[in-house]
Amino acid sequence: MRFAVVPKYERGRLLSAKEIEAKAALVGELTTYRCPREVGSAMRNMVSLATPTGDLLKPIIEPRMMAMNHVAFTLRGLEELKTERGYVYVLQEWPVTEERDAQKAQP
Repeated sequence: MRFAVVPKYERGRLLSAKEIEAKAALVGELTTYRCPREVGSAMRNMVSLATPTGDLLKPIIEPRMMAMNHVAFTLRGLEELKTERGYVYVLQEWPVTEERDAQKAQP
């Protein structure tokens, strides 16, 4: 099933309601999986939004469902960013709806 997502954070900064509303939803396949960051390291639970050509967003690490209603749910977890000092982890949250519901909201 295809889902629509609008991330609520950019590089760890919470976007305002106006910024979130102004963004177009990204539509793709929502997939959960487990993988290590490096060979031999601990497995991590992850969720991604992708199309056949690749990921639309950086995956969320250790996602948790934070809210759910009859038309949407919200996933929250960590986003991994590589910096000159190494990896940092920042909060990320995705309100998720079905593709058809996101299209109804478009002007």
